[in-house]
Amino acid sequence: MELKEMYPNEIILLGNIIERYDKLQENNISNAFQLSKDALQMFNRFSEIKHDVKKLSSRGKDAALKERLKEICEYLITVSTASRMVWKYGKENIKNNEDW
Repeated sequence: MELKEMYPNEIILLGNIIERYDKLQENNISNAFQLSKDALQMFNRFSEIKHDVKKLSSRGKDAALKERLKEICEYLITVSTASRMVWKYGKENIKNNEDW
């Protein structure tokens, strides 16, 4: 099974998240917040895909695909958390600078 063939739209969206995360700047809090939400939604989708693959595969079959899906899910959670931190700290910096 090949992810690109089975889930072309999801792979495009994943590529978009990867690209946006690569370009994320610490002062771009609105993009960070949206990226955090989008990554979490994609995590949910890939988690569902991972579940379906595990359910349809017999034990020991599709091990590489299962491992790759696990890695994608871990990456998406990391992107969501890191982006949310950029948003949070950026928001705090704006608030602290307004108090001056």
